[in-house]
Amino acid sequence: MQWNSLYILNAAGYPVPCPCVNDWRDWFEANDRTLADDTLPSGTSVRTVFLSVNHAFRPGPPVLWETVVEGGPYAMTARYTTCTEAIDGHEAIVNTVMQAEAALAERARSGEHGRVDCAS
Repeated sequence: MQWNSLYILNAAGYPVPCPCVNDWRDWFEANDRTLADDTLPSGTSVRTVFLSVNHAFRPGPPVLWETVVEGGPYAMTARYTTCTEAIDGHEAIVNTVMQAEAALAERARSGEHGRVDCAS
């Protein structure tokens, strides 16, 4: 399998290879690829999408989903090989960012300064 393989989601929501770039383009333009999209109270955005292009730059299963965190002091990206991994990863990242934001807010209330470990 080539790293740049194109994929679309079939009617059941499963990724299938799409060998024709024109068919892929038409599908890409016509479909919402968002799997999950959360905006936290702080304004930080956590969004998970179906990439539709295999981002595995080495042999193995295709990497077709991605979660990106934008806004606030967080810059995170995670990629996944299955939709289930993407949903679980999205939820874990939302929880991690919310915990980090709560810890930062608590430090601000108490007058403490310093870095919060987001990977706990």
